[in-house]
Amino acid sequence: MPRDEFDHAMQAEWERRRGSARRWMALGAVAGAGVLGVFGWSWSQVVGAGALVASLVLGAAAGAGIGWLVVRSRARRAAHLAVAAQWARDNDWAYANKVDVPDIDLGFLRQGDRRYCEDGASGHIGGHPAQFANFTVENDSTDSKGNRHTNYDHYFIVVVNRAWEGPRLTMVRRSLGLGRGMRDAVRSAATSRQVVDLEHDDFADEFQVTIPDEWGRDVAFLLIPPDVQEAFMDGTRLADVRQVDSAADFLFLAWKRHFSADDLPTLDDRLADTAWLLGRWGDVPLAMRPVARGEGD
Repeated sequence: MPRDEFDHAMQAEWERRRGSARRWMALGAVAGAGVLGVFGWSWSQVVGAGALVASLVLGAAAGAGIGWLVVRSRARRAAHLAVAAQWARDNDWAYANKVDVPDIDLGFLRQGDRRYCEDGASGHIGGHPAQFANFTVENDSTDSKGNRHTNYDHYFIVVVNRAWEGPRLTMVRRSLGLGRGMRDAVRSAATSRQVVDLEHDDFADEFQVTIPDEWGRDVAFLLIPPDVQEAFMDGTRLADVRQVDSAADFLFLAWKRHFSADDLPTLDDRLADTAWLLGRWGDVPLAMRPVARGEGD
């Protein structure tokens, strides 16, 4: 659905809320004038009545602006919901405003102090049951003065449920900054997994690929051959993807940044890229799988 569909929905929602916008702006103007008017009156005792007048005008303008922003934000959210729901109906997905965080064994989905999903949908990708959602992570911190702050990380995630004969392969964008190699090594050692450096130098510099220790490294080369590495690096496929996890029962992908109804082509691209990757990562040949203890005796 092109951008003009969102603009049309936004215009319709704003027209419905014009009366509400006027009320909110009036209330905001009164509240703003009252708050700044108190300070203006105090200053007027020192510098004259002009301070009071200026404070009343500035307070009223600021309050009216805040009221306008409140209504505008609500109209934008309503337009987003309407356009996203229509996109879902047109593309055979079931859309919901609030959805649960996917119940899969993945540390990515357990990070932060709090986490939640919005703008989710369920459907199929490549014939497999799938779901996507905007995933938000909240982290609390306290500054040197004891003030508490909450930081937000926004992701778009896709989960495809499927049965797969292969290793738990994880591809993560490497840590940034000094000492990133050490941090990557610690992360790998903590999970009893081996790091596989693939052929493409830029790819190896950007992503860390790990598989369980019992699997041969050649499996990673099979699943992420040079042409796939090139597609990742030149933006042909999966541009800006942050993490990919391929397990026995699911394929998981995460991008930094929520999807929005005013940029549905990006959503279409991400779902198409997921289908592409799902088709590329086929079952691993039996000869490349680890031999379980006791087999072949």
